[in-house]
Amino acid sequence: MAETRVSDEQVQGAVQKINVTINVAEDAITSLRSQIHAFLSPGGGLHLPQTSPVLQAAHETFHTQFNQMLHQLSNFSTQFQQITHALHQLDQDFANRIHNGIYH
Repeated sequence: MAETRVSDEQVQGAVQKINVTINVAEDAITSLRSQIHAFLSPGGGLHLPQTSPVLQAAHETFHTQFNQMLHQLSNFSTQFQQITHALHQLDQDFANRIHNGIYH
C-alpha cells in the first residue's frame, strides 16, 4: 500500500509557487499583448493592412486561451488546499470517533 503523508508546509509552498507563477505569467502575457498590438499597428514594425488585423485577432484568441489555462492552473492550488483540509478533517473525525468509542 502506498504511503500517505500530508505536509502543510509543502502544500502551502506549492500553492504559493503556483500563484506566483500565474501572476508573473499574467503580467508577461499582458505586456506581450500590448507589444504585439503596437508592433502590428500603423507605425509599428510590421503593419500590413490586411494581415495585421488577422494576426491581432489570432493573438487575441491565443491570449484568451492562455488566460483560461492559467485560471485552470489556479484551480490546482485550490484543489491542493481543499484536499489537505479534507484529509485533516478526516483525521480529526477518526480520532473523535475512536475517542468516543464508536470504533470499540
